[in-house]
Amino acid sequence: MTFNIYYSKLKHFDEKAQQFMTTDKSFIKGDEAKQQANNLGWLLMYVNMNEITEDNIEEILFRMRFADKVHGSSFIKRGDEEISLSELKKSLVEHIGLTTNYGPESTRHKFIVNVAKNLASDVAYKLTQDLEGILNK
Repeated sequence: MTFNIYYSKLKHFDEKAQQFMTTDKSFIKGDEAKQQANNLGWLLMYVNMNEITEDNIEEILFRMRFADKVHGSSFIKRGDEEISLSELKKSLVEHIGLTTNYGPESTRHKFIVNVAKNLASDVAYKLTQDLEGILNK
């Protein structure tokens, strides 16, 4: 199944014209707005959620920061720099209504367990590779 991101419920997306708009309702030239929406769509998949609502923004931020902490680097960056929490929150608020076909959302507990399982799998794989390297010397 392909991963799809849907813009139709975004306030700044004109579904008829299939274009993003500025606050004065003029169309945005280029793909910058679409890229920003897509980045947030991929963020939703990263945090096992499928839409941005007014009520789940803090949960999205928590999950992102939790996973970033576990993985040791930020998922969303501008160049090599991490985007500030206030900037990211502002961007999420601007994209309320963005949805994906990610699948069933997980609870916070299930999300944390899944991140821990992935980390354990990564550690086990790396350990196996390191031990094979030692044994083959």
